[in-house]
Amino acid sequence: MTQGKSVSMGLLALTTLATALAQTPSDVRPPELGSAQREVALNSRTAARNDCSAVLRQIDGQAASGMGAGDSCVSSREQSQLAERFVNERLSVWSKRLNLEGWQISVIMTRRDDLKANTLGGVRWDKGKKSAVIRVQDASDYRLPFGEMLNDMELTIVHELVHLELSSLPRSEASRRNEEHAVSQIAGALLGLDRQR
Repeated sequence: MTQGKSVSMGLLALTTLATALAQTPSDVRPPELGSAQREVALNSRTAARNDCSAVLRQIDGQAASGMGAGDSCVSSREQSQLAERFVNERLSVWSKRLNLEGWQISVIMTRRDDLKANTLGGVRWDKGKKSAVIRVQDASDYRLPFGEMLNDMELTIVHELVHLELSSLPRSEASRRNEEHAVSQIAGALLGLDRQR
C-alpha cells in the first residue's frame, strides 16, 4: 500500500469515528474518565447497583418480570446468559454506529486466564476476509454488581470495535501504547455520550 493511500485510509477511519462520536457514545473505567464522564458513569453505576430489575428490563423485559431488586436477583448462570445476550445486542448496535456492518464480527465470552494479563478483552481480525472475533471477559470472572459488569462489557465491545476501525492504519510495536490510550479515550467518550441520551 502506498503512503498516500495509507494516509487516505487513516483519514477515512478517523472521519468515521468522528461521525460516530457525533451521533452516539457510553462508559469508561474511572482512571480514564474526565470529571463529567466520571459523574455520568457513577450515576449509571449507582442506579444499576440499586435496582437489578431495571437492568434486566433493559436487556429483556420478560426476564425481569417477577424478579425482585438487588444485585442477586438472578443466579450466576442466568447472569452469564443475560450478559452474553446483552453483549451480542450491543455489538450489533455499535457495529452499525461505527460503520462496520460489512464485517462479520462475533463475540466469545472468555475466562480471565485465557485473556492477556491486565485486560478485559481483545480482538483478532482478518482484513482480507473482513472477519473479527472479540473476546470479552466471562461474567463468572467479574466481581462487580450486575449493572456495572454490563457497563464494563459494553466498554470492552466499543473499545475493541474502535481498534477494528483503526485496523487500516500502519501499526508498530512503538505505536501500540499510544494507540491503546487513544482507543480507550475514544471508546470512553462514545459511551459517555450514549449514556447521556
